[in-house]
Formats: sequence, C-alpha cells, structure tokens
Amino acid sequence: MITTAIMLDYQDGVFVAEVLEAIFNQLNTLSRQFDFEDKEHDILVRSLSDNLTVIAKTFGNDDKNKLYQALSNIRFVATKLQYACYQTK
Repeated sequence: MITTAIMLDYQDGVFVAEVLEAIFNQLNTLSRQFDFEDKEHDILVRSLSDNLTVIAKTFGNDDKNKLYQALSNIRFVATKLQYACYQTK
C-alpha cells in the first residue's frame, strides 16, 4: 500500500498506510504478549471491521473527514486495548 501510494504520489495514501501499519504492528505485539478477553477481542474486531470498511470506501474521496475519523477510531481502540493490557494483565 505504501509503495503504491508513493508511486502515485498520493500523500494521503502514504499517511493512511503508515497509520495502519503502526496500529497493526502494535496489535501484533500485544497479541503475542497477552491473551485478550473475549469482550476485548470482540470490540477490536468490530471496530476494525467497521472502520476499515469506511477507510476502503472513502480512501479516494476529496473530503477526508470520514477517512480520518475512521483512522482515529481504530487508533483509539488499539491504544485503549494496549493501556488495558499493561494495566491489568
């Protein structure tokens, strides 16, 4: 995704790809260190599903508000999960 965005000189594409890469790297690390509770897992999966759908649908739109809100939503859920893991597990 990053390579394609760079080749197309699509600045927003690079930004989106970098944010998603950071989130998935974080989640990968967390999933290796901690066992998620069913509730945590369900919230994460639902958020990823809903927000990645929005990202896919709005990626090429001129209005980036929905795209950036979806990125923010995913970032928030991942960070909240990370915080809960380090505080309670």
